[in-house]
Amino acid sequence: MDREYRGAGFAKQLLDTVLAWSKEHGIKTIYLGTTLVFRAAQRFYEKHGFREIAREEMPCYCQPMDCYEKFFQFDLLNLS
Repeated sequence: MDREYRGAGFAKQLLDTVLAWSKEHGIKTIYLGTTLVFRAAQRFYEKHGFREIAREEMPCYCQPMDCYEKFFQFDLLNLS
């Protein structure tokens, strides 16, 4: 996100929209990968309930890019 808009709550609004849509459409788990450079994004994911997982825990249908070094999972079953 552009520095000018950081901290304005847009990322949280976007995340909430994605999580709500995913839950409404029967998705149970969200997986994502990122590089080590994006530390602020990693803190954001963890702050909002994503937990770090090993690359090997990524499902076969969700193959990460080679540059990804950190992986996260969010369990939508616990979302109220």
